[in-house]
Amino acid sequence: MCLRHYMALHHGVATPRPLPLIACSPLGPSPAGAWLPSLPLADKPPVAPGDDWGDRLVGLHRELPLLPHVIRQGPENPKWSAPRRLGDGILLNKPTVLANGDWLLTSSVWKADNSIHVYASTDQGRTFALRGTANVLPPEARGPDEPMIVERRDGSLWMLVRSRGLAETFSRDGGKTWTPVERSTIPHPTSRFFLRRLRSGNLLLVKHGPLDERTGREKLMAFVSDDDGKTWQGGLKIDQREKVTYPDGVQGEDGTIYIIYDYNRTPDGAVLMAVFAEEDARAGRAVTDNVRLQVEVACLSQEQAP
Repeated sequence: MCLRHYMALHHGVATPRPLPLIACSPLGPSPAGAWLPSLPLADKPPVAPGDDWGDRLVGLHRELPLLPHVIRQGPENPKWSAPRRLGDGILLNKPTVLANGDWLLTSSVWKADNSIHVYASTDQGRTFALRGTANVLPPEARGPDEPMIVERRDGSLWMLVRSRGLAETFSRDGGKTWTPVERSTIPHPTSRFFLRRLRSGNLLLVKHGPLDERTGREKLMAFVSDDDGKTWQGGLKIDQREKVTYPDGVQGEDGTIYIIYDYNRTPDGAVLMAVFAEEDARAGRAVTDNVRLQVEVACLSQEQAP
């Protein structure tokens, strides 16, 4: 089984409890979950005093190819490769594979100059090197960048960034240099979004609220673009409640789209999943038999809740 979508729920860096890992397989009817011991970290200083998220998540990404093996063997005796530090920053998003085969992944050193780091691998993840950086201005607009990259049909790269809503930057040399990060015309709260190219070649955007309205962390919706983000169609309502945040997703080989997100993070810590097809997102409503919404993947027990 190829587990391509994961989420690590960490209840405090000083807590010696394991990381509960939730893995969603596009090949199966439901998510798979497992408790894994905390990953060993390289002996490097944290990104900021008291914050070791950067090393944790970079380390978790590096171990990702072993996840199917670990899930099958269970949490009693997992086998991990030795941790290897890839670089500075906080890694929250999956790599983007370019048409030439390069892998690009982004990390952020929050609130710093050239905070967005773009790392590249030309050997399918065996090695990574810093390829370029993007700078968020003015400095007071900086925060958790949470950038995502897609390659456009003309070969240029489009990066969306969380910065007082949505901001954007472009690269025309494979990620070496980036235009100034500027405010996007897409309305959005200061919160995470999800952007990915679908198997059809169209783009999928999961965001909060309609295309003409800036909302709070509510009204999670899915849109489709046929023209590399110039215009968007649809608006499938994934979850209209307040406190729905941090969408991420994957598309199965049959075209089914799986989106995972959290709800009421404190105190419930609920992780939910939405399942739908591109046609549903484009229509803004369920038009296929694939649609399943608000499927619970995990939720904190009363003992785990703050």
